[in-house]
Amino acid sequence: YEVSFNQTLTANMVVSIEVMPVFKMADMGKCFALSSFKQRAVYSFEKAPGYVMISSPANPMVINGESAALQEIGDGRANRAVCIKKFYNEILVWQEEKGKDGGCLTLIEGYSPSTFGKRVLSTVLGTFSAKSAIVVEDVPNVDPNEKVVKRAIAIFLSRYGVFYTDGKNIVCISSAIQNYFDSRESECIRRGYETEHWIDYDSVYNVARVGLVSGSSATVPNVFLVYDVKTGGWSTDELTQPFSCHAEVE
Repeated sequence: YEVSFNQTLTANMVVSIEVMPVFKMADMGKCFALSSFKQRAVYSFEKAPGYVMISSPANPMVINGESAALQEIGDGRANRAVCIKKFYNEILVWQEEKGKDGGCLTLIEGYSPSTFGKRVLSTVLGTFSAKSAIVVEDVPNVDPNEKVVKRAIAIFLSRYGVFYTDGKNIVCISSAIQNYFDSRESECIRRGYETEHWIDYDSVYNVARVGLVSGSSATVPNVFLVYDVKTGGWSTDELTQPFSCHAEVE
């Protein structure tokens, strides 16, 4: 840039030039997942796989500067983050499962950009989309060594089965329905329709409802399962319509 003046400047005149950097959100590509976190917004963008962007506090559209953060997730693979959920005071981030290596599940904790850190809970398990994982509170604790009676868990779908995590450990809970995740079985979930699977919590019956695209020809969920979060038992449900998702209303 070149600045010129058409008049003589006085000796005590001060000329200052300021610039303001500008970026377009569209330059980051599609946003595949988002959540809120300690009065901040958390984004996963198409052009930054393997990372989440954490905004400034109380400024969800500000994702640069010292008060914002670019946080790496997983083990360094560029699998895009497809689901972000608040978990206690932290967040859980699932990356998509690709190839034989699968995906990743990461817990992000901290209070500010300088203290944000990650704990990789799995380098194999991920999930399908924002509607294939839920956080359920007030779940009975089955560990007799723990003093906490009630706890929160995250339940999520994977190509390897259905799992839950308490933020430290991951447990498979789909042994009774594992045939839907076994590629040798005809009723296995259909490849290429991962974003159609869903899970949601039904507080009326205290169960997690699951919809799966099962078999080689289905294009929408056609198998509907019910998981009792208190007993750990599975059952099936028959719906009049092939629901593509489930959500509670107030």
